[in-house]
Amino acid sequence: MRTQMLSVTSDSKTKDNVTVTVTTVIHLRIDPKYVYAAAYTVMDPDRILQSLVDDVVRSELPKMTLDESYEAKATMGYEVKRIVQEGMVRYGYEITSALITDLRPDPSVLRAMNEINAAKRMREASIEKAEAEKIMSVKAGEADAETKYLSGVGVSRMRSAIIDGFNENISKMRHENGMSHQEVVSMMLTTQYLDVLSSYATNGKSSIVVPHGLGVPNEMQAAVRDGMVQAAEVQIDS
Repeated sequence: MRTQMLSVTSDSKTKDNVTVTVTTVIHLRIDPKYVYAAAYTVMDPDRILQSLVDDVVRSELPKMTLDESYEAKATMGYEVKRIVQEGMVRYGYEITSALITDLRPDPSVLRAMNEINAAKRMREASIEKAEAEKIMSVKAGEADAETKYLSGVGVSRMRSAIIDGFNENISKMRHENGMSHQEVVSMMLTTQYLDVLSSYATNGKSSIVVPHGLGVPNEMQAAVRDGMVQAAEVQIDS
């Protein structure tokens, strides 16, 4: 016998008090063995089938929340098929399948759900953005610390190289040229002073000028000489 398809719409409330319209598609056919029963024992099989589906939906849906009902569509479809089959077999009808094709809540509830989902997505996006900014800030701090560390290492190495160069130059001037400590220091300070003046002349506005006179190199030499004398006196006392 030819299979018929019937779409049944039922209304019910979920466990969380949301009104839902459930659409169920039923495929049925008349059992060839019971054609007489199908033709003469029931006047309106569609109404009976509607009642059976309504009973199942209104007994199963209130046990679940709205979210649970979406997850239980297959289970509800199986239960609808079982109950409707038991109810229609006496009239000569065989139910081949029953599928829950749609679960549609009230439009106002649907709008509220969309707003909740949108707010949830916005909150998650804000959290992810904050986490990304936090990571960027931490990484920037780490990079800055590493830069300062490497800069310090570079300055330290530069100063060590300068000191090593000074020591080498002083040693050469003393041993190869026979210069005294005072003469070596005087020569080096004068050279450094002239280098500063040369740098100022080259860089111009980007340089800082400290007020000074022609006696500055001599004053620097005297200060260094006094420091060396004091250091020697400390060594003698100890």
